[in-house]
Amino acid sequence: MKIVGRKLSNEFIVALTPLVFTYITVFHTRTSVGTFYLLAVLLIIFELYMIKKVLRFNFKKTYPYILIVAGSIGLAAAGILTIEKIELLKDPNRITSCSISPVVACSPIINSPEASIFTIPNPAFGILGFGLVISVGMVLLAGATKLKAWWWQVFLAGTATGTAFCAWLIYVTLYEVGSICVYCSGAWAVTVAIFIATLKFVSEEGAIKLPAKLKRLVERYPIEVIATLYGIVIALILQRFWDYWVSLI
Repeated sequence: MKIVGRKLSNEFIVALTPLVFTYITVFHTRTSVGTFYLLAVLLIIFELYMIKKVLRFNFKKTYPYILIVAGSIGLAAAGILTIEKIELLKDPNRITSCSISPVVACSPIINSPEASIFTIPNPAFGILGFGLVISVGMVLLAGATKLKAWWWQVFLAGTATGTAFCAWLIYVTLYEVGSICVYCSGAWAVTVAIFIATLKFVSEEGAIKLPAKLKRLVERYPIEVIATLYGIVIALILQRFWDYWVSLI
C-alpha cells in the first residue's frame, strides 16, 4: 500500500507542477521573458526526471504528461500574450515586456492584422486549444483507455490544424511583419511537440493508418523529427535576420 500510495503521490506531483508553472508565469512573473523560459526549462527537466523515476519513459504512459506539460507551457504563453494585448489596447504607446530589440519584439506582431483571425485575437484560440490539450492529458491520466478511433482522429486533426496555423504564423512574422515574438515561439514549439507525440500515439493505437515509411519514422524517431522541425525554423530565423545577428558580434 505504501508503494502504491507513493506512486500515486509522484504522479500527482508530475501532473500538478505544470499547472503551477502556468499560474506563476501568467499571474506573477509575466513581465520577465527570461523568467518564463527559465521556469519552462526547469519544468521540463523536473518532469523528465520524475517521468523517468515513475514511468521509466514508457511512451504510452508518458503521453498524458507530454500533453499536460506542453499544454501548460502553451497556455501560459497564450495567457501572457492576451494580457499584453489588453494592455496595448489601454495604452497603444506601451512597450510590451517581450519587446527586447528591433527584431525580437512582440508589439509589431500583436498590433498586426494577422494577430487576429475573424476579429478574435490569436491568443484566445491558444487559450482554448491548449486548455483542451491539458484536458485530454488529464482524462488519459484519470484512466480513460477505450476512447473511440474517431475521437482520436478528431483530436489529431485539431493538433494538425494548430501546427498548420503555427506554420502560417511563422511565415507571417518572419516575412511580412519582420519581428520575432518570443512567447509566440514558445507556443509554436510546444504545438509541434504535441502534434508529433499525438501522431505517434494515435498511430500506435491503430486509430489511423499511416504509410509504412511515415509510420516507421514517427513511431521510432519522434524526437529526431521534432528536432529537425525546430532546426528548420531556427535556420529560417537566422537567414531572415542574418544582418542583424551579425551586427551583434
